[in-house]
Amino acid sequence: MTMMIDDSYIFAEQSNSSDMLDFSEELQSREFYIDLDGEWFFFEEELLTPNQVNEQLKNGNGRTVTLPSSFEAQTGEVNSFGTYSTIVKIPEQYIGETLAIYIPFQYSAYTLYVDQTEVSKNGTVGVDPTSHNAEMAPKTSYFIAQSEEVLLTMQVSSFDHLRGGFENSIYLEKPQ
Repeated sequence: MTMMIDDSYIFAEQSNSSDMLDFSEELQSREFYIDLDGEWFFFEEELLTPNQVNEQLKNGNGRTVTLPSSFEAQTGEVNSFGTYSTIVKIPEQYIGETLAIYIPFQYSAYTLYVDQTEVSKNGTVGVDPTSHNAEMAPKTSYFIAQSEEVLLTMQVSSFDHLRGGFENSIYLEKPQ
């Protein structure tokens, strides 16, 4: 299956739909708050933009991991960095609507992109302890859904703590 964003952005060619977080049937109520736990693509020790993620996947790079999880569980290392990415499929009724992503406390610095736009930053993502700085505060980021398929890309680093990675669930909601 080929996943498209804005009719021109090919995210990846996959053999099944489990490579997408599909909430299109589950979010039909007026109020929703749902975790984004599930399978995400992971690029170990690479800080990639959404366009770079697309290129890596077209070349067969990246691997699937289940989130939330720690760097230690994914790489064997507590201190590391990487990029996570997935497509979230939302109901058609939310296209053009403001949605929010809530990210609770994480033991890591991160930068979150929705489609091609940076929507949230917590600390400074880096490739080593000198370029990394974790803020560790909860954040809510807002965006307007442009299509049923929303590309989420999160760059993450952790060098300061006993644990790190993408360890706590993040949530998608329709603000009231």
